[in-house]
Amino acid sequence: MNNEIKFRVWDDDEKMMVYSDEYNLIHKFWEFVDRHIGMKEVQRFTGLKDKNGKEIYEGDIIRFFDEYLGDDPEEQTVNVCEVKFGEGFFDGGYYKYVGFYLVDSSGKVCEPHEITCLAKRDGEFKFEVIGNIHENPELLK
Repeated sequence: MNNEIKFRVWDDDEKMMVYSDEYNLIHKFWEFVDRHIGMKEVQRFTGLKDKNGKEIYEGDIIRFFDEYLGDDPEEQTVNVCEVKFGEGFFDGGYYKYVGFYLVDSSGKVCEPHEITCLAKRDGEFKFEVIGNIHENPELLK
């Protein structure tokens, strides 16, 4: 996991993502956000990359295959979830944590509950970013 601190924000006027590393200085990014967009739409970088090397941010929609069910692709479960950051619960609400987690289209927390579990299970889960909630909300339907 990468501990690089990065952010992005959706610019609804321009219909595009603006990334903090596009600015020479991080305070310039925050000035842009404060002036044009507002803080509620800022999305954090997870420190992880998908199987194609694409950085994973809060608000991304990822697809992964649960290979616990065997080697036959027909028997594997395809999961499509949104990456979220905040307070999460898992195991029937027994455990609580703050961090990045995955939520499916019904609002149910996906298993594995925490996105960092995907990174730790190399070879068991192959995940990729297939869109984000601003440009591809239909992927969660």
